[in-house]
Amino acid sequence: MSAHVGRGGRRLIAVVGLVVFGGCVTLAAAAPLPSALGPVVGPAVASTVADRFLGVVAEADATLDTALPLATTGGATTLVLSAAPQRDVLVRVDLSAVRASSSLVLRLHPTVAMAAASALDLDLAWLSDTGWSEQSVRSGSSPVVDGTFRRVHGVVAADGWVDVDVTGVVGGGAVATLQLRSTGGSVQFDSRETPWPPTVRGRVGVPSTSTTVRMWAVGDLACPGEEAVEDDACHQWAVSNLIAADPEVDVFAALGDLQYPNGTYADFLTGYAPSYGRFLDLTLPAVGNHEYNTAGAVGYGRYFGDRAHLSTGGWYSVDLGATWHVVVLNSNCDEVDCRTGSAQERWLRADLAASTRPCTIGVWHHPMFSSGERYSVDTDIRPLWKALADDGAELVLNGHEHAFERFHRQTIDGVVDPTGMREMIVGGGGRSLYGFSTPLASSSVRLSTFGALRLDLAASGYTWALVGETGAVLDSGSGTCA
Repeated sequence: MSAHVGRGGRRLIAVVGLVVFGGCVTLAAAAPLPSALGPVVGPAVASTVADRFLGVVAEADATLDTALPLATTGGATTLVLSAAPQRDVLVRVDLSAVRASSSLVLRLHPTVAMAAASALDLDLAWLSDTGWSEQSVRSGSSPVVDGTFRRVHGVVAADGWVDVDVTGVVGGGAVATLQLRSTGGSVQFDSRETPWPPTVRGRVGVPSTSTTVRMWAVGDLACPGEEAVEDDACHQWAVSNLIAADPEVDVFAALGDLQYPNGTYADFLTGYAPSYGRFLDLTLPAVGNHEYNTAGAVGYGRYFGDRAHLSTGGWYSVDLGATWHVVVLNSNCDEVDCRTGSAQERWLRADLAASTRPCTIGVWHHPMFSSGERYSVDTDIRPLWKALADDGAELVLNGHEHAFERFHRQTIDGVVDPTGMREMIVGGGGRSLYGFSTPLASSSVRLSTFGALRLDLAASGYTWALVGETGAVLDSGSGTCA
C-alpha cells in the first residue's frame, strides 16, 4: 500500500483499492483489508475473473495556501484542506486509461483516521490547465478554474479512505487537474510522496469469455520497504513496473515467496504492496515457504484475505477466458499434506474432473524439476504433478529458484515427451538471483535474470515471453492445448 515515482516520472502505486498500469491502478491492499477483494475463487468450485478496478495515481499534487501566497509545497508529504485560512488542494491525473469508465472516484487518504461511513463535503472544480509544477505552483499564481466549484460528497470507506464521486466534474482531455476547497473546518490528506497518494479509479470489465487472456507470472518478489535496491537484489519495482505498464493485463499469478524475509504483514505493506500490490485485484497468489516463516503464514493471509484461501489449505481454482482452468496449489509440504490421498491431492483430482475446460495451468511455489544451484528435483510435489499430468494439463508455473528456467514438455520422470507438461520456473521477481548447476536433461532455457513471464492464453493455445526488467524479451514461444 505504497507509492513510488517511476523513472519516467509517472506515479506507480498500490493504494487500497488501486493498481497501476503505467499510471493506472487496480484495487490493492490496505490496512485493514477491505472485506471484498473482487471475485472470490472458491476453494472447491472454480469461478471466473470478472471486473477489475483501474485507476490513475496523481502525477502531481500541491497545497495552495492563501496565507502564504508565494509559498510552494512541492515534495510535501501532506495536503492541507482548510477554510480559515483558505488552503486548497490541487491534484493532477492522467485519466486516459479510465475515460471509458461509467464512474470515476477520487480517493484521498486522511492523515488522521476518520470514522467509517462518515461524510465529508468538499467543493470541487475541474481545471484544464495541466502544465503547472509542484515546485512552482502557489496560491498567488495558481491555474485558472474552468467554470465554477461544485459541492461534492465524500464518504469514508471501510478501509479509511475518503471516496469522492467526480464523474460529472472532470472535463475533456486525457490529463486533468482537480482543485478541492474546504466547506468548513480542516483536514489533511497524504500526498503522492507517501504510500497513500490521491488516486482516481474506475471500473473496467474483463469478460470471462474473452478470446485471449493476458496473464503475467513471477515469484520470489519483494524486499522489505526499507531495503535499498542493489545490483543483484531488491528489484521488485523494476520488475513489477513491467506489469504496471501493460494496459492489457488481466491476471497476475504470484508464484510464492512474495514478501521477504518472513512474510510479515508489516513487511507486506512496505515491500509487496507498493510494488506488486498494485495488482491485488488481479492477483492469484500462491503461498511460498517464506510466508510460512511467520507461523501459519498469517501475514500473507491477512494481506490477501479471502484470496489466500488459507482457511481451506491454500489451494483453489479459477477459470479464465473461454477455455482455461487454473489451479493454485500449496506446495509447502511440511505445512500441508501433499501426498497421494491427502486432502489437497483429492481436492485437485476432483476439481480437474469437474472442469470442462480443455486447457489447464498449475500454479505453485516449489518446482518439481530444477537445474538451479539451490534446489533440484522435489519429489514431495510429485502426487500433485501426477494428478495434473493424468488430466492432460499444459503448463506448470513455479518460483523458488531465483532465476528463469523453461523445460521441454516432459513426463513425471523428467523424460522429454511432446504430450507431457511444460514447466517454467519464474523466480526473478526482485528479491535476488541464483545461478545454475548441471542442467537436467529436459531443461531447455536457463537465465539468471530479473524479469516476469507474460502469457497470452488463447482459445486453443498460448504464447509466452519472458520479459527482462529493461523490457527486452529474453525468451518466447508458443504451445497448444486440446
